[in-house]
Amino acid sequence: MAKSVLQIHPDDNLIVALEHLQAGNLVDINGELIKLLEAVPAKHKFACTDLAEGQTATMYGVTVGKALHAIKAGACITTDNLVHDSNDFCQRSGHYQWQAPNVDAWQGRTFKGYRRPDGRVGTANIWLVIPLVFCENRNVALMRETLRDVLGYEQHNDYKHFARNLADSYAQNADFNALGLNAGRSAQSPLFANVDGVKFLLHDGGCGGMRSDSDTLCQLLAAYIDHPNVAGATVFSLGCQNAQVSILQRELNKLNANFDKPLIILEQQKFVSEEALIEGALRETFAGLAEANKAQRSDVSISKLCFGVECGGSDGFSGISANPLIGRVIDRLVGVGGAGILAEFPELCGVEQQIVNRCVSDQVAERFIGLINAYKNSAARAGASFDMNPSPGNIKDGLITDAMKSCGASLKGGSTPIQGVYDYPEVVTTSGLSCLIVEQ
Repeated sequence: MAKSVLQIHPDDNLIVALEHLQAGNLVDINGELIKLLEAVPAKHKFACTDLAEGQTATMYGVTVGKALHAIKAGACITTDNLVHDSNDFCQRSGHYQWQAPNVDAWQGRTFKGYRRPDGRVGTANIWLVIPLVFCENRNVALMRETLRDVLGYEQHNDYKHFARNLADSYAQNADFNALGLNAGRSAQSPLFANVDGVKFLLHDGGCGGMRSDSDTLCQLLAAYIDHPNVAGATVFSLGCQNAQVSILQRELNKLNANFDKPLIILEQQKFVSEEALIEGALRETFAGLAEANKAQRSDVSISKLCFGVECGGSDGFSGISANPLIGRVIDRLVGVGGAGILAEFPELCGVEQQIVNRCVSDQVAERFIGLINAYKNSAARAGASFDMNPSPGNIKDGLITDAMKSCGASLKGGSTPIQGVYDYPEVVTTSGLSCLIVEQ
């Protein structure tokens, strides 16, 4: 018989409903029968003991909230009776002991990757088209509109093809209601078979604001361009913005002094017209794509893989199903010499001490504590706090407090020791598991 409830940790006083439970149902919690005082929807929680006003509620063995008023055993947990609360944290205690999983079955495994001259390996071979300033977004969008169909990447847009069929049928007085999404679909092979796609990135920065904002943007764009999944890039610059080409080149040099990918930089104010700019961009981008197309996939050890994980679409089951599974994958990847990145913020609220204790050194732990506190203080100055984090969808699906959400979200990082902690938009350079503090 399938279980209908789950106590995640022996010390928990909040229990997960694995299916919709009716009021009056009796549920067995460690041999004690609890009568539900009201219906508890699947993914939601109920108290298995009486909680006094102000008493802490626990899941995953840590504090996830406190009672706004007295809560009886068997009552459903909602935003009306529970508010966010979490454990304090301090310097790491003791030496973290990790029981590495058996990875014998994965030793010697390979994947088809792109070997880069600097020794890194890409899982894809992508060309980037990016603006240095938001004024150039229109030109990047024009490149996207112009190139995708010509290069053969438009085949992924089934909806555009469907819309064309609808328009043709309407013009011919045909019954367009009978058309299906893939009616008359013919696949188009990409012109450059070894280029996995062209990505067109837009943003609203690069000018205005503080100069430090432009520096951060250039640091981020340089990291994109230098990424092993990227074969080369076309960069549009207006010329007069804060985010100057020289800043981008400086940041690229910091990341990789031997950077040698095709990099096309077009400064619009140096061209006699927009037509000349776009013509030059298309001509040089085609030449760059032809160079990128020379890359070939080859067998590479899975120890070269790096998996990044972050929050997305969480519900009341994520922390007991998908997230722990992803964490086990990270543990095994680290076990064979690969790397993982836990990119969560503020989805680490409530589990900070566990993260601190997993850091391999006091220096790494202090970096984590410093960054977490800095972001907390930044949120406070803006009149915000972590208890505002769960979205309406999170709450509807059983994640009542930020700490409750964070406990499940952090499990995507598995249990491996944390080798490094990085701030936005720093590039992870350590092996093993790292923690990237990303402001969301």
